[in-house]
Amino acid sequence: MRSAISRSYYAAFGKARDHLRLKDKLVEPRIDRTGQHINPHAYVAETFKNSADKERREIGVTLERMRLLRNKADYEGTFDMLAPFTRTSLLMAKNVLIKLRKL
Repeated sequence: MRSAISRSYYAAFGKARDHLRLKDKLVEPRIDRTGQHINPHAYVAETFKNSADKERREIGVTLERMRLLRNKADYEGTFDMLAPFTRTSLLMAKNVLIKLRKL
């Protein structure tokens, strides 16, 4: 179940990143103006969240939530309510993928 949470996040994140690259012609910068490394996961979610379009904002918020679950699944020793969170993560990924197809 932990792997399902992780893989569902990466499926949604990868498609969202590809959408920005291929459809929107955006490539995430690697370094910001201050010389700091930019986290691609945060960049993709923030780019969608900062959109004027409601569907894009929802994609960004969902990616952030999924990333929190993925981090918990990948790095924490205990994960209470693993089965319900697995189902939630799979549903969120499905919703992101559907919304991306509609953009």
